[in-house]
Amino acid sequence: MHVPTLRNHGVRFDSLPPGAATLTDDLQNVWSKVHHSLLQNHVGLLLGALGLENHGGWAITLEILSTVLASEKGSPGETLFEYFTKDTMPFKCFLRMRMESKYRDYIEREVPNSLLMDTPRWESLLDTYRPSLHAT
Repeated sequence: MHVPTLRNHGVRFDSLPPGAATLTDDLQNVWSKVHHSLLQNHVGLLLGALGLENHGGWAITLEILSTVLASEKGSPGETLFEYFTKDTMPFKCFLRMRMESKYRDYIEREVPNSLLMDTPRWESLLDTYRPSLHAT
């Protein structure tokens, strides 16, 4: 949960301990989790079930996101769309985190953004991709 946004809307956090794992001041941290859970997991699963994952489904998803988020220049939606369409996205390395006994901290790997699968950027992205790990 993005604390500054929720505070601006009058939400109080009296019942949550300071530094709770579900709270963040970093909006891109929230966006990363939305990308992972909504797009990669839920939409990706639907595209796979419908047989569209490798047959134009990501292009449809990208088009809808562009229409909804990026229709107005300079809007917060456009900024979110730009984030969602980065070349790579952070994914948690759950096994590595478990082996290193990390429960509140993350180890993430930047991986090619599957939302770009049906775009001209995809092939060049795969050609130039170099894995990288980072801890948060």
